[in-house]
Amino acid sequence: MDFERIVLHHARLAPERIALAFTGGSVSYGMLAKAMLAVAERSRVAGLQPGGIVAVDIRNPFHHVAVLLGLGLRGIPTASVQLNFDLAAAGVPVHAVIVDRYGAVPQGLGVFILEDDWLDGPPLQLGAQFADEDALHRLTFSSGTTGMPKPVALSLRDIHGRFDQISYGLPAGAAGGVRVLNMMGFSTVGGYLSTLYALATAGMACFAPNAAEALAMVRLLSVTELAVTPMQLQAIVAEQNKSYVPCPSLRVLAVAGGWTSPALMASARAQLCNHVIVTYGSTESGTVAVALAGGIEGVDNAVGYPSPWVEIEIVDAERKPVPRGSLGEIRVKTPYLLRYLEGGVEVGAASPDGWFYPGDAVTMREDGLIEVAGRAGDLVNYGGVMVAPDAIEAALRGFAAITDVGVFGVKNPTGIEEIWAAVVPTPGFKESELVDFCRHRIPDRVPARFVAVAEIPRNQMGKVMRAKLRETVLTKPV
Repeated sequence: MDFERIVLHHARLAPERIALAFTGGSVSYGMLAKAMLAVAERSRVAGLQPGGIVAVDIRNPFHHVAVLLGLGLRGIPTASVQLNFDLAAAGVPVHAVIVDRYGAVPQGLGVFILEDDWLDGPPLQLGAQFADEDALHRLTFSSGTTGMPKPVALSLRDIHGRFDQISYGLPAGAAGGVRVLNMMGFSTVGGYLSTLYALATAGMACFAPNAAEALAMVRLLSVTELAVTPMQLQAIVAEQNKSYVPCPSLRVLAVAGGWTSPALMASARAQLCNHVIVTYGSTESGTVAVALAGGIEGVDNAVGYPSPWVEIEIVDAERKPVPRGSLGEIRVKTPYLLRYLEGGVEVGAASPDGWFYPGDAVTMREDGLIEVAGRAGDLVNYGGVMVAPDAIEAALRGFAAITDVGVFGVKNPTGIEEIWAAVVPTPGFKESELVDFCRHRIPDRVPARFVAVAEIPRNQMGKVMRAKLRETVLTKPV
């Protein structure tokens, strides 16, 4: 089943139905189909060959989706990137780049500027697409929290499998399809699949650049499902706090890409939608655990119960299983495990022992509920107690005079690891007041040092890039 042809099918049945909505406009299925076919034909004339990976850096959501689907009609796999991203360092063997503006591009690549003739030219006469269901269809990127993101390969078979996961976690769409507002980037599996999910159901895929636009779009377009990261959800809840307006159309709020605090889940349920689904997983493994926010209320680090198709073990440093309730590293077996693309060759993400190690330190309770302490490499050994930076960050966000925060560990001259916090301050910020705030909120985990920075480096899923943050802070002039 080719999703591009499903979109063309919906365009034949209901060409005037809205397919895409974004800040400043909307596009019908008929318009999207016309643009897809034009892109496919223009790519053929340009000499782009099936199987050769094309990077896409286009800001307009309509143009971006049309290019992805149009190239897909010709069996050309794509990778959504920003051109400040080092494709060569990430090991992505790109044959060409399509951009919507002039600027610096990687040397040695064919560069195509998206002009009007790409979207409004003659249509392609449809023929064969990808060689088979296992051929490379799409490249996304792992989170890159601890370094350079890894390119992850998806075939049509993989996409079908991930759709099985989506249908397990979300309710079926009503007649005319669902209306999904996606705030995750196109380069992520979640961002890409939520768009396909909406279009495959003859629904509407919506895009918003910020929290205020997202809320306006939910109300104006009667959005039914909102897909966000915890960071994006926090911004939306803060926007609701400024001026509350009900969102009666919203049926599902899906949160992925990181740990969500109980306080944030409670606020989201009260102000946006009672049906909040939290998921835990990775780009490589897909959904590993899932829960309804109301079902894990009051459990600080809970991320969900294991998905039915996943086998999970918690192991020690020697990779031996530990008893339930003990802290260890999680490992996963799933039929939906993806592959890395290294030097043009697909390589399995699993270790030689057959397990995939996402890199998280967790505990599993007797009832199967998984609690994440943090990234195994991010935990701070604070006087012999392993402390999760995420929990400290959640507490610090309650301080009004900072807009963002990132926590990490630094060894002092005696070799003892300390908790450090980088903060983005507002005018009038006083460190002494923040210290007092911490002594009341987290008396046993007050950071040894606070450092003011202009911004906290985050990846596209909103996760703190701690290695980069640590380097920035330690090399900052005193």
